[in-house]
Amino acid sequence: MKTYMQEIIIVFLLIELSIMNFNNFAYSEAVNNELSLADVTCIYHANDKSLQIKCVLLNTSSDNITVLTDHLNTTFLKDANKYVIGVNSMTEKFQGYNIVESIYKFAPVTLKPKEGTFINHIVKRTTKRINKDTIFIVRYEIREEFGKRFDLWYGAIESGPIKPKKIK
Repeated sequence: MKTYMQEIIIVFLLIELSIMNFNNFAYSEAVNNELSLADVTCIYHANDKSLQIKCVLLNTSSDNITVLTDHLNTTFLKDANKYVIGVNSMTEKFQGYNIVESIYKFAPVTLKPKEGTFINHIVKRTTKRINKDTIFIVRYEIREEFGKRFDLWYGAIESGPIKPKKIK
């Protein structure tokens, strides 16, 4: 049995979700455009040189897909001015055995059609100097080998050019 306050909170959450402004949609490099990257924002914290990347992954397909949302790797591609967030292939070996990490570490989320999920990723102590003119692209990428191993969405999607907000 819900209390009056719980009902108000639920209504508030529904209203907030329904009026969210998704902007900065990305184009997809996935062959069948199953996933979109939306509402990409970046905040650079100058005091500890960290970059906070927030975005929404949207399931634009007609099937359920599972995406990863946490403990993702970050690589900065200097020649393309691009931050790649994702999971690389399984390369760890021990005495001829593949070492497999737990999928649950990466916080998998299964999205039904027309559902989305948030990613809030921190790049600690970034070596990239960010100023008022900095612009880069955010890329979400799951390698095929890893995706197939765990029956996940794999491919790559990118944002348009992003100008991070700088705070001290």
